Amino acid sequence: MVTGGQSANQLLASTEVYDPPSGRWTGAGDLNEAREAHTATFLTSGLVLVAGGFENISSAEVFDPTTGQWAKTGSMNTPRYLHTATLLTNGTVLVTGGLNVLIVDRRHFLQACLIIVRRLLQILIGFLLVICRRATWSY
Repeated sequence: MVTGGQSANQLLASTEVYDPPSGRWTGAGDLNEAREAHTATFLTSGLVLVAGGFENISSAEVFDPTTGQWAKTGSMNTPRYLHTATLLTNGTVLVTGGLNVLIVDRRHFLQACLIIVRRLLQILIGFLLVICRRATWSY
């Protein structure tokens, strides 16, 4: 699933779902609020929680894949983007970090760059771990 983003300096609300067997992407309805730099968390109920996003968005919404519909849900107390959202074993979602400022000066720009680099490294390390686990090792 891909949600939101930016195109030509305009935030996107579009959503697409990928079907691996067919190799096709299908439109899945628009978010209630266009956003980028947000999180999407697959919940134990089968729903997908989308929270936060750039320009200081605190709202959240839930996607139901059985109906293809988005529904607004409770907002976070603090607007944020470039944050993390982790599904905990009890079914709740822990949201931490990120930014809640507009990048208007060099200090905030560098801070945002560091967060992005950290996130990319986390993704890369996770990807490498999956590859290593699937690899067949021989000596």
